[in-house]
Amino acid sequence: MEWLLDNYIGLLIAITLFMIYAKLDEVQTALKENTQAVVNVEQEISFLSVEQQAFRDLRQASSQTEPGGFEVWA
Repeated sequence: MEWLLDNYIGLLIAITLFMIYAKLDEVQTALKENTQAVVNVEQEISFLSVEQQAFRDLRQASSQTEPGGFEVWA
């Protein structure tokens, strides 16, 4: 018990440092997960942008054909 009283401050510092380390580990894990989620969203936005552009190109091509006529695709 005397050892505990003599080393009380050291134990408090050690416990505090361990809790900080544990929280930093949680923050690092959350940061990795959020970074991966952002990358996934960026990829999805890029894919949808390409799809939207392809749709616009299709609409422009179809609006340039004469109405009521048939277009032969080779």
